[in-house]
Amino acid sequence: MALMYYDLNKALEIEPYNTLALRHRSLTYRDLGRYDESLSDLNIALEINPRDAFALEYRSDTYELLCKYEEALVDLNILLQIKTNDSHLFFNRGEIFKKLCRYEESLADFNRAWEMSIKPDDSYAITSKYRGLQYDLSILCHRGEVYRLLKRYHESLKDFNKALEIVPDDLFSLYNRGVIYDLLSKFDKSLFDFNKALKIAPNNPTLFFCRGNILQKLGKYEESLVDYNIGLKIDPKNAMALCSRGIAYGMLDQMDESLLDFKNALEIEPDNIIILNNRGTICQHFNRHEEALVDFNRVLEIDPNLTNALYGRSVVFNSLGRYEESLADLNKVLEIEPNNMSMLRERVNIYQQLGRHEESQADLNRISEIDPNNKTRIINANVCLLVHNISKITFPEFIMKSNQSNVDDTSKHSTMDTMELAKILEIIPDITKSFGHQTNKLDVELHDAIELCKRATIYSEMGRYEEAIDYLNRALEIKPDDAWILEIRGTTYRMMNQYEKALEDLTRSLEIGPRNVTKLHSRGNAYFFIHRYEDALADLNQALEIEPDHPLILEVRGLVYLTLKQYNEALKDLNKTLEITPFNTNALNCRARVYHKIGRNNEAFADLDNVLEIEHNNIGALLLRAEFYILLSRFENALTNLNKSLEIDSNNIVALRMRIVIYLYWNRNEEALADFNKVLEIDPNNEIRDLSNDIGMLSIG
Repeated sequence: MALMYYDLNKALEIEPYNTLALRHRSLTYRDLGRYDESLSDLNIALEINPRDAFALEYRSDTYELLCKYEEALVDLNILLQIKTNDSHLFFNRGEIFKKLCRYEESLADFNRAWEMSIKPDDSYAITSKYRGLQYDLSILCHRGEVYRLLKRYHESLKDFNKALEIVPDDLFSLYNRGVIYDLLSKFDKSLFDFNKALKIAPNNPTLFFCRGNILQKLGKYEESLVDYNIGLKIDPKNAMALCSRGIAYGMLDQMDESLLDFKNALEIEPDNIIILNNRGTICQHFNRHEEALVDFNRVLEIDPNLTNALYGRSVVFNSLGRYEESLADLNKVLEIEPNNMSMLRERVNIYQQLGRHEESQADLNRISEIDPNNKTRIINANVCLLVHNISKITFPEFIMKSNQSNVDDTSKHSTMDTMELAKILEIIPDITKSFGHQTNKLDVELHDAIELCKRATIYSEMGRYEEAIDYLNRALEIKPDDAWILEIRGTTYRMMNQYEKALEDLTRSLEIGPRNVTKLHSRGNAYFFIHRYEDALADLNQALEIEPDHPLILEVRGLVYLTLKQYNEALKDLNKTLEITPFNTNALNCRARVYHKIGRNNEAFADLDNVLEIEHNNIGALLLRAEFYILLSRFENALTNLNKSLEIDSNNIVALRMRIVIYLYWNRNEEALADFNKVLEIDPNNEIRDLSNDIGMLSIG
């Protein structure tokens, strides 16, 4: 190398602008780690020829080695104007974008590199034109990592699965897939990957820490300690591993060991808010409330909006009987995350402790609105005690005391939800009948509008809407202009599909009281179901002015835009919904419909695939996929999806009608007739005899 270096210097003394000599000397300088001199030669070469592809590429690589990513990007952009179809350059630029945290642009480049390296008729063919399997593996690994950083976990998973088909023992892919399975709460699969990775790299402390974390999440604290201990022998100054081991000791009630690990971790990283927050939680676990408060206060000095710390401090304040301060922290959490149901339930507890029943009820209504079929609203285990002592208490008291129970106080009691309560009431019909005269007596004496609303809520949760409406009517006789009661009755009518009555109540409530998000969302929904789309949009727009990141309202507005064929607007709302709630299957199905409408079929199918990974039996996704396959004349694929949907719900008329269309097209008349008869058996008035429109679908595409 010394001789070559001498020769190059001599050549350049004779001919200073010899580009070939400049190129080779720049490479020699780079191999020697003399990057500035390497850059100097490349700069001279580019002064001679600004479009010298060799010099641009190697200068870009040298900038990357020096972590000068912006400069590297400039050179790659020029290169891609010269070599527009170079997969390798798109891959390199994707790496630079990733290092600059410009993930969407990085993803676009990795996609382009992948498209260039495969056959046009096979989106996952492993047939690289450039560097063979190793190059394909690199693209998949880097793209999978970008998907993970974008929280598009299912797409990331697909890439790492494919990478592991190419190289089953690829450590990077096993590690990343294990991390993704962890993020998706698929802990057994995550554990499998980390076990396999540790066979390949048995001295890698990171893998021991990752596996320890999974074992901890599975409640296997003793086993997690073994992994943390091994990892910390290799890397004893890893603050986060000490924190994780401290948590494991805490869960095993080994307080001294736990607090020692947290102390050591904070000596290494004194302002690490994750460690401080976890120590606060452990101190609270051991009833060391004042110490917990110190840690949570310190975290919130560093990051005033960290919701975990706000919630932790709220719990401490509650334990100390400082309810107003506890409430203030919960309010701040809900300003940041307005649809956090756990926090709403916690606030219900605080409101009840403070005797603020209307606000407590408003939060319960909000929980029902966020998750209409929720089983998270639960009633204190005092209900169970009441059932066991049913002979000592009147049935009306049973209902009313259930209403007054604390919500979700899981730290002190076992719990049951209102559906379980309904089942109990069905089991003891004779007892409830025996209380009939007492019920009537209490009803006559009940003149408290709030108590009537509480009872209405219980009946509504049990699906007994008519009885709920009866109590709400009586409450409105007492308080005819109460905006809150009108809102509850309007929402109940909406759940009964009585949209005109719902609109009347919700409109009146909005005229009397404040224009809150819940009312506007509920009325917007009602307008949608009676096809008053512009009115629906007006309400949903107002609601989103108040709470711009409310995922349910964004989802409904996206559906309205889809119905109005305003596809770009629909896509914006659904994309934002899925940024906030990435596993929202309704939004994914809806976005798939939008993608299909604008001709982006690959993305439509990708969304439906994601739905079916989240919910294997999601009939909506199966039917949409069948419909799209029919429109693409891929009838076998359509039939597979229809058959699967009918295995789940054998009486699904939409699936049966679509299958009839395919059977008729294939002249499988007997099977078509069987489905035809079944539809009429389920719905004798179904307009199935007019199949011309359905058959017409098959000529499309």
